[in-house]
Amino acid sequence: MFLPQPLTHEVLTHELIYVFAAFAQVTTHWHRNKQTNAIIASFQGPEPAAALLRQIFAMALSPQSLDLLGRQIYYDEATGEIRFVPARNKGVAPPQPFLIALVVAVVRSQLDACKDDASNQPPILLKWAGRPIWKGIVHPKTTLGTMAAILKQSLVPLNAGKQYRLVVNGRQVPHDMVVENLPPPTREYVVIHAVMEMHGGGQGTKSQQRDIQQNALASLLLDHGLPLAWTTTAVEKIMQKTGLPKLQALNSQPMGSNKLQAVMQLCKELSIEVPEPTKPNSGKELTGSLWQKKKRRPQDIQINPADYTFIEGYFTNQDGTNATQINQIVPHATGVCLLTALQAEVWIKEAQLITSDELGLLVIGQIQVPGTLTTEVITFPCYTPDKQMVLLTATLVQMGSKALKHRQGNPQQVPADACTLVAMTMYKEDWQEGDWLTITTNPMGFIRKLLENDNLYQGIHAMWGKSLRSHKSPASPHQALTVQIHLTVEDAKLERLMAKSGFNRLFLTPKTQVGRLNLNYKIIWVSGDVPKLSSLSAKCQSCLGLVRGRQGKGYGLRFANDKHDAAWAILHPALGPQTWLVRANADLPEAVPMFNATPILARLLPPRDAKAPEKVLLGPRPKAPAKTSADPWHQKPGHDPWANWTPPSRPETSASLIPQRPVQGPMENKFAEKDEKLATMQKSIDQLTNQQQQHVQQVEQQFQVAAQREKENMAKVDHAIKNIEKSVESALAQSMRSHTQAMDERFKELKQLLAGSNKRPAPDDGDQLMD
Repeated sequence: MFLPQPLTHEVLTHELIYVFAAFAQVTTHWHRNKQTNAIIASFQGPEPAAALLRQIFAMALSPQSLDLLGRQIYYDEATGEIRFVPARNKGVAPPQPFLIALVVAVVRSQLDACKDDASNQPPILLKWAGRPIWKGIVHPKTTLGTMAAILKQSLVPLNAGKQYRLVVNGRQVPHDMVVENLPPPTREYVVIHAVMEMHGGGQGTKSQQRDIQQNALASLLLDHGLPLAWTTTAVEKIMQKTGLPKLQALNSQPMGSNKLQAVMQLCKELSIEVPEPTKPNSGKELTGSLWQKKKRRPQDIQINPADYTFIEGYFTNQDGTNATQINQIVPHATGVCLLTALQAEVWIKEAQLITSDELGLLVIGQIQVPGTLTTEVITFPCYTPDKQMVLLTATLVQMGSKALKHRQGNPQQVPADACTLVAMTMYKEDWQEGDWLTITTNPMGFIRKLLENDNLYQGIHAMWGKSLRSHKSPASPHQALTVQIHLTVEDAKLERLMAKSGFNRLFLTPKTQVGRLNLNYKIIWVSGDVPKLSSLSAKCQSCLGLVRGRQGKGYGLRFANDKHDAAWAILHPALGPQTWLVRANADLPEAVPMFNATPILARLLPPRDAKAPEKVLLGPRPKAPAKTSADPWHQKPGHDPWANWTPPSRPETSASLIPQRPVQGPMENKFAEKDEKLATMQKSIDQLTNQQQQHVQQVEQQFQVAAQREKENMAKVDHAIKNIEKSVESALAQSMRSHTQAMDERFKELKQLLAGSNKRPAPDDGDQLMD
């Protein structure tokens, strides 16, 4: 908004401490009346404080500034409100720019009260929203909290009383810091930026968000078989030329071909050439696909026995003395030796004791020990080279005549419940939208509540590992199609929980302790929907729940291995042969044939009468007769080729009368669809062209009407001005004539007076006699 002169503010006539007290006691509300375009401010609180604030906001702008902004102030005594209403004969500023000018004037009037021009402090330049709003010198002991409080209470009409952070040289300064402790200015002023407080936010900073979008974009391109080198270059160009909001909108689309097409369109807009991906023979050979990535197997840790030291006193001899640790086996050695399976095999394969004292071999790994030697699998503590305690499991082999002992714990064992690891999966299509939103945000609580209603939660010890997936790919809660978590369930309650699984839309998958599928169960796949499988499961008492196939294809029933055969006999009974091939010497009987009191359909299969060609057992193979192309009319004299012709027994239908079925391939259908789409698009373009032409004509007519109206108005104005000129000229001429006439008459009277005689008249005769 441009004004002919700068806006000015009034001087604050009250002490600043009273202003702070008034703002603390009064609540202000600002709103705009859309019908009258008036800005209304109400003040709730003690009347003296409210009156002070009304005066501050009403007198913040000077009368000249209010006149420039086209506003007038009215005070409503009944409600205690002040109204900034539009002036009738002035241009009115919009509400938002007017409020900005008003609050800036309030800030300046309060900061002017803090000025101390006699101080030697460098001047301060305060910026709000990137624009300077005040500059001056304040007392060196003034705290920055005073400036922050002035900003908070003055900017209430715009920001509803939010706090402001003060930033100097790119760093936030505390509010209790005084002005004299501010960093020295690099220029003329100490620049202080006022930044409104922020709460919440997204995941990390803007740079972290760009990294997330970059990784998501690269994963999408690599999963669709594009080369790694091209993907790296293309993603870098896209990140340089595309803003963060557009990337977030692109990556938030659901997984599928539409998302890939959007990325390809973005590459086309940025002039990035997309290479043709290699066409694999099958989906399993797609380069960069998830199933093509090899799973890394955990590498076996190679333990070096020389790196471990036993804890003194853990291994003892028969007499109670501590056994010593030895590094190698020598004749007549005694103590404990830690070896690998390969090192110990040399001594164990002899299957003989090698000393009359105590000697024990702790073998790490699997090893075959003869039955003549005493063995025991133990877990013992020891120290690493950096003096950290670890636990090792090894096989103790007694190689001496005397048995080596190790420390025994409390024989009383703590009972523990045997548990099984189970994976629970939920599918989006099985739940309503509200329930699925709860599942994706808080699956643990939802499952706990659902199982408690069925009295199935007692056997669950722990739940963890929420995984959101969309077609085997990690997904956000909005895009997720499946949610999976893991449970530990008591073995005693597992069968009851599994029997209800699937039918309650919670699909369970039992696993081993290392996360592999548990092979103690088998699945019988049955065609049909869930109600049909529910009725079939009722026939089998040993059913352990409903199983869903991959990608939602098909259902099955789970059974234990020992119950599988019995369940198969119930679900898929042996029906016997359904078709027979019978050789008979007689024709089919006229009556309907029966088999086991059930009618059957019989059909005759005619025999093959084709004779096998005769073969030459010995000698040259005969030659085939030569084909001739002679004219049949000139083969033999008197030969008539039409002599053996006979008419057909029944009239044949002409091929031309049989309607031909139009055969169109898929390409013709696609071309026809493309033609229809092009025709529709051409029709839409023609309609838009006609509408555009009509719109252009209407606009031209409106411009012509406006030009004609303006021309008429100018003519009227010119005529009125000319009439005014004529009337003024006539009035001026008339007044000049009357004035000239009056002056002429005055001059004539003066002339007559000057032209008259000054002599006294002669005395009469009577007067002379008297003399």
